[in-house]
Amino acid sequence: MGSRWVSWGEDGGVCATDTGPHSVGYRCYFCHVRCTQPGFHCDTMATLDHLTPKSKGGRRTRHNIVLACSSCNSKKRSVAVDEFLASDWLKQRRTDVALADPALS
Repeated sequence: MGSRWVSWGEDGGVCATDTGPHSVGYRCYFCHVRCTQPGFHCDTMATLDHLTPKSKGGRRTRHNIVLACSSCNSKKRSVAVDEFLASDWLKQRRTDVALADPALS
């Protein structure tokens, strides 16, 4: 995952930046909504999420970090990624996103 919204340190660490354009087509790893630039506080704001939660030993590395909309990030919390991907909430969210975005059909 390489975007202008994410900076990778020499040690492999990652941090969010706000240098990306308002909308460049980056999509949430989970629901596929087009994310908006960090700082635009709404349910589609781009955030960084840990696939394996930090509370369950997940590290802050490029292999464990994905771009997620704030809605999915908030809902996932410390749930395992496979459990979240199978959740009814995410299935409904993907349906809603697909209906709102013809490019996903």
